[in-house]
Amino acid sequence: MIRADYLLPRLYGSILVPSAVVRELQHTDAPGPVLKWIATPPDWLKIAETPMVTDSRLETLGAGERAAIVLA
Repeated sequence: MIRADYLLPRLYGSILVPSAVVRELQHTDAPGPVLKWIATPPDWLKIAETPMVTDSRLETLGAGERAAIVLA
């Protein structure tokens, strides 16, 4: 973690992430600073639910990556 998350709202206003990515950031194996950061997400971080999509081209990806592609 490079601690430059303050740049994101300056560049983009808000960031939309799938809830699957948030769950990955909350995983017990995540680094301490990440766990602390996601425990109280900033106002500019918008969390979205994504529908399940069955697409064989996405099968090799993790849940967060699949959800991000569906959300995009």
